[in-house]
Amino acid sequence: MTVQGSTSGVAPMGGAARAYIVGVGVLAVGLCAMSWALFGPPRDVPGLVALLALTLLNRPGWPSEIDRGVGFNVASLIPVAAFLVLGPTAAGIVGALAHLASAWRVPVRALAFNSAMYSVMGSLAGFTYLAMGGHVLLADVHGAKDLFAHGLVPLFVAEIVLVLVNALILCGIMVLSRHEPFRALFVSLVSSTGMPYLVTGGIALLLGVLWGPVGLDWVSTALVVVPVLTARWAFARYSDEREAKERTVAALLGAVETKSPGSTGQGARVGRLAAWVAEELPLGPDDIEAVRVAGALHDLGLLAVPTALLDPDRPVLPDEAALLRAHPTSAVRMLAGVTAFEGSLPAIAHHHERLDGTGYPDGLAGDDIPLGARVVAVADAFQALMTPRRERPALAVGQALARIDTLSGTAYDPVVVAALARALDRHPEAGDAGPTLPAALASAIAHDEPAAAEVAS
Repeated sequence: MTVQGSTSGVAPMGGAARAYIVGVGVLAVGLCAMSWALFGPPRDVPGLVALLALTLLNRPGWPSEIDRGVGFNVASLIPVAAFLVLGPTAAGIVGALAHLASAWRVPVRALAFNSAMYSVMGSLAGFTYLAMGGHVLLADVHGAKDLFAHGLVPLFVAEIVLVLVNALILCGIMVLSRHEPFRALFVSLVSSTGMPYLVTGGIALLLGVLWGPVGLDWVSTALVVVPVLTARWAFARYSDEREAKERTVAALLGAVETKSPGSTGQGARVGRLAAWVAEELPLGPDDIEAVRVAGALHDLGLLAVPTALLDPDRPVLPDEAALLRAHPTSAVRMLAGVTAFEGSLPAIAHHHERLDGTGYPDGLAGDDIPLGARVVAVADAFQALMTPRRERPALAVGQALARIDTLSGTAYDPVVVAALARALDRHPEAGDAGPTLPAALASAIAHDEPAAAEVAS
């Protein structure tokens, strides 16, 4: 698997990242040379060509993103099939050549990085397959027991190596070029690529059985075209579902911003920051995504609040405050029953709770407040302080963080506040207050600011 734009999307690329790409390339050449010395050159040139022909199924324009920019690529099948039917030397070579079909579509540095990465993956997985007792071409495999011992088990272990090596190499380039947190990124990549590699492993095993015991040789590649295209179609549908979810989030945000123009961009910024904070905590990829969506849609319930109450120039009367405080509950009612948003509902419902139990809507305290809600609360308050108001300019990053820190332990979880500080160090762009709005729209009601939360409590 590759991360979409993992190399081409990084600009400018620093010297450390460029050196890393060179290092991966040197490692790939070294592993190929070692495999050549140990096992000799690949002897089945038609087989190499047949495997490479499968990469032509990577049609440009097909959706392939499966999670957080991780893409399903038919080239992922090539090194797996290569070590299974031709050995580790061929796996290293064919891995390096697997991206040639897309050479005209990607920058040179991206092509070099992906080619080196796939070569390393093929070589190391091939070594693992043989070390676990795997038989190239599934030779000497007789019956289900032998197929399990000398085919399935070694292949499964080799697939684990592929997933881990893929994730480690991709983490390296993304940490160096994008300064993303290693732990969260590694967990996300492993969880995202595990299932696709199991799919490609199953197709590779089918190819191996047809190639070896059945005796079809390289002609067997033609017979796996249908399952490859089926897998490609399945992941394309998954990509479509993700895109539909993002379009829904964007549409809901648009509705909120239409009703409260001063909040334009606020939901997206809170969602982005909440995800960055969550990455600094022991949360898995699904939880981080749920927090991101909750941060984006945390104010969806404002659609149920009378428009007059959202006017920043009009004071909210005491008997009207309850209507404003009901917006988290209103948001949950709006999203209830939508499967794609189920994981985000607790964080949306309780993002105005306070650690000391004086928040709303349920007066939860401490660990009774869902962790996602504690993350959204901090991200929301920080972004509110970073938003210019008619009565004051936007606070600087340090000022906003200091204000949040003064409420650590009473309103906000100290662990989450510390995670916010780390996220801000890692992502300086979090200090962007968003687009400048016309004076008439330059402010929204400040219900998310710490001062407003203290008054409500």
